[in-house]
Amino acid sequence: MHRSFRLSIYAGLTVLTLAVLSAGGAYAEDSSDKSADEWRAPILTGVNPEKRDYYEELGRKSDKILDDRSFVEKWRRPGALQTPKQAEAALEEADKALDLVDRAVKNKTAACYYTFLVNYCIGEAKEKSYERQREIRGVMVDARTILHKVKTQENARKKEERLAKPLPQPVDIAPKTVKPVPSEPPVKLKPKEVQPASLPGDYSPKEVKEPSKPTGWEAKTVGEPSEPSGFKAPSAKEPSMPSGMSMPGSWANSDGAGASTQAKQPTREELEQGNLKALAEKEAEAAERQRQAEEKAKARKAKREARNKRFKEDQEKRRAAQLEYEKQQKEGKKSGLFDYF
Repeated sequence: MHRSFRLSIYAGLTVLTLAVLSAGGAYAEDSSDKSADEWRAPILTGVNPEKRDYYEELGRKSDKILDDRSFVEKWRRPGALQTPKQAEAALEEADKALDLVDRAVKNKTAACYYTFLVNYCIGEAKEKSYERQREIRGVMVDARTILHKVKTQENARKKEERLAKPLPQPVDIAPKTVKPVPSEPPVKLKPKEVQPASLPGDYSPKEVKEPSKPTGWEAKTVGEPSEPSGFKAPSAKEPSMPSGMSMPGSWANSDGAGASTQAKQPTREELEQGNLKALAEKEAEAAERQRQAEEKAKARKAKREARNKRFKEDQEKRRAAQLEYEKQQKEGKKSGLFDYF
């Protein structure tokens, strides 16, 4: 089936090639009158025709690389991949082979743009590259398996050797010795007295002399200030008391005034009676306010009860009207027109 598909593709390519050649001949005949130096775009192509040969050769080399299975055949032979050295060599060659396949598929993709079936060419190159990569990576997996197995065996051997060795004896560390407590208290050392260093030069205190008075200067005596003419110092008066009041002890100074003032002072009984009278007046005022408040409360209560009574009466009337309306709706109230007709 694959072969028949290829034959059909080749037949189509042959027909298209003949059509292109015939169109090119016609184009050459039509443009024979043009000058030879005039530039003309290539027919049925969007690439540079000068590089066609280069890319065709590059595509053929890439096909050889993509079709090459020498790496797989080399490392799939019996006994070719058994030792760790062989596995390391296989991994090294596998990296180079993968790099070579990647470059080959890129070069083949660039060369496919100079062919007629571009997408088919690129797809075929990718399929070949995927096949080569799967084969190479299969060899890499086998090589890594060998290396892993060898490494596991080496680790197991080292573990057995480590367990077979006798354990080292613990280090005999003597405990630290504690110094005995001295029987006598430690002697306190007195700090040395440090003498201040002598300063250079003479820094002894000097005598300070009193300043000398200037020549021809004498202190003048200052006399007391004289009062201005016609000025008299006001004499201090005793503070005056408000009218109707007197200083304590002034009663005894006068002959009969003290006795009359003392007689006008209220007695304790009179003061108590005055207080009781004022208290009775306040209680009477409080009782009057309480009575007025109770009367207002009774009036508000009466209004509230009357309002509630009216509300209940209205509610009963509405309920009766609603019941009457529902009764009429159930019985079906007839109009006089029914009797007329």
